[in-house]
Amino acid sequence: MKQILPSCSASISELKKNPTTLLNEADSAPIAIFNHTIIIFQPLILSLLKPMNG
Repeated sequence: MKQILPSCSASISELKKNPTTLLNEADSAPIAIFNHTIIIFQPLILSLLKPMNG
């Protein structure tokens, strides 16, 4: 398993206001979404994962 550490963070309020802008500003970097001081969500960035061969 590969560990992916976010370089960007935002509050849940920011995500609710304008999710598209938030993701565009992150420019494909991982984002941690906080509710007060707890990480509640990290969107999965598919470009960071290796393609799976079946």
